[in-house]
Amino acid sequence: MNDYQQLKLKTFEFLVEDTNVKLKTIETEIAQLTESRNSETKSTVGDKYETARAMAERELQQLKIRFARMKEHKIALDKIANKTENNLAVLGSLVTTNKFIYFLSIPYGKLAIDGTTVLVISPASPIGKLLLGKKVKDTFTFNGNKFEILEIE
Repeated sequence: MNDYQQLKLKTFEFLVEDTNVKLKTIETEIAQLTESRNSETKSTVGDKYETARAMAERELQQLKIRFARMKEHKIALDKIANKTENNLAVLGSLVTTNKFIYFLSIPYGKLAIDGTTVLVISPASPIGKLLLGKKVKDTFTFNGNKFEILEIE
């Protein structure tokens, strides 16, 4: 296994683990908040109870949105797990350019793997769209900078 294959595998494994941990954490927070909201007894001050309940509902809705987003990330990562190698930049590709290394998967941001910086981006992001379908030695311009693709794993 070459260095790029190792980097791709380690990046992918980190993202899967991180996504699973986040899903579990959000699931736990939803369960705790739901239990807390449901066990809340109505106090003598009705407005205080209603305000606390409304705040809990709002927080619960935000947690459910985060959970749905993480599920979408998990689905995208599951699609990558079944990909075969390709010489074109597609979902799951590790694309090395003359400036940066990109992993086309989920919107995550900058990640350091064994001292190497990998920019984990969605294929739907502006630069992700430019990378899709490209092959080694192809060039593209983004924000006034010229990029050349050196390697695709």
